[in-house]
Amino acid sequence: MDRVLIFLYLSSVFGEEKRLLLHTDADLVSVINEMKQEIADLKSEVNTLKATNLPSGNSDVYIRWGRTSCPSNGTEFVYSGYMAGGYYSDDGGGANNLCLPDHPTWNKYVDGYNNGATIYGTEIELDPSVSSALFGQNVINQDIPCAVCRTRASAHMFPARTNCYSGWTMEYSGYLISSHPTWKDQSDYICLDVNLEFVAHGAANDNAHVIRPVEVKCGNSGGLPCPPYVDGRELACVVCSK
Repeated sequence: MDRVLIFLYLSSVFGEEKRLLLHTDADLVSVINEMKQEIADLKSEVNTLKATNLPSGNSDVYIRWGRTSCPSNGTEFVYSGYMAGGYYSDDGGGANNLCLPDHPTWNKYVDGYNNGATIYGTEIELDPSVSSALFGQNVINQDIPCAVCRTRASAHMFPARTNCYSGWTMEYSGYLISSHPTWKDQSDYICLDVNLEFVAHGAANDNAHVIRPVEVKCGNSGGLPCPPYVDGRELACVVCSK
């Protein structure tokens, strides 16, 4: 009876091919030894994966805008580079901000402009009084760096928040930023770190890809409720992980 139960179990695991081989006790022993070897191989693979120090559970990648490093909370630094986007007066091209690496590599190319889409470094334009109030320093016309970071959890940018919701860990906080409001070029909304760093020698007034803090339009003219929002106030943001 025991042999019959083992036969049925092995048949369900290995399929019809193994079922035809189980004519003798020697066949049964051979299949059991084969199973032991497969289990040992699987254990070895599991131990190898553990040794690679891969994140447990979910992991996520986010961009820390305005900084060249990642937070010192166990987040992995991937690379640093330059915030970039479309030219301020272009109608076409991309609409999102990118973090271009500071060490690019190239595929095949044809030098010179060939009617392709273009991308430019990013500068922030802000009145000195506003600049000092928000960032504590003069940031006008400064070019913006960025860093790509990998966290051992899911990451999300929360607009209109200075702190994370319960159960979330703060990666960094800052101000919600988008493209210059009166120029053609548009971009996605990003969270610019409140503790800004700048690209070296990047203080020229290039007027290429230009960003500014996002201000609330609420009440009758904006559609958002006032309160809790305040008309004309700059929106904060925070990037959190969980």
